[in-house]
Amino acid sequence: MALIKNSKGKENSGYVHIFGNEKLGRLISRVHSVSNKNGQELKNLIKKYSKQILIDKKKDIDKQIKEFLNSRQSGIYLLSVGDIKHRKKLKGMQPDFIIFNKINNKNLKCYLLKVTDSYRISKPYTTTIIDSMEKFKFKHINFHYKYYCCFNESTKNQVRKGFGNKIRENQCLTGKDLCKLLKINYQEIKKIRQKDQKDNLNYFVQELKSIFKL
Repeated sequence: MALIKNSKGKENSGYVHIFGNEKLGRLISRVHSVSNKNGQELKNLIKKYSKQILIDKKKDIDKQIKEFLNSRQSGIYLLSVGDIKHRKKLKGMQPDFIIFNKINNKNLKCYLLKVTDSYRISKPYTTTIIDSMEKFKFKHINFHYKYYCCFNESTKNQVRKGFGNKIRENQCLTGKDLCKLLKINYQEIKKIRQKDQKDNLNYFVQELKSIFKL
């Protein structure tokens, strides 16, 4: 979870005019900034706890992927699309991860994944996400499934609802589902995020007290 205390916000944001208080406006701007960063913080945690394919960004990406696919390595591996986006010259909205379920050289399944914090997604953004997932192609890889995860939701139905019922239920993953697929500890990630939530709440309250001298 992104932390308010680490966010700068904007000095002359619209919140200053809403409240007529510069310090309060700046604080709310910092909260807004943190809200926008939460998705990336979640993806960073997923990367941290997952086995990742080690890619040298200075070398040929496709060649390295092919070498991995032909290797004797087995297990569940994650490749962040963001880490190779500029090297592959990918533009616009992209999926977040490629998941490799590699049991052996003859038994490989690859999944495409998009992760969001919750199912509260605007309709235009939903359309853009689905279009980017459907159009995404990668040399040497055939995708068995294209998964959509709303990490904080508890049911596949909520995830499907978040994407405007435009995806199938078997494409939907909750946070628990994703962690099970990646073989990582859901409770550990949840625990870290809950601690950050508590830190954010305490910091926000203390800043309010300071602003209004309570």
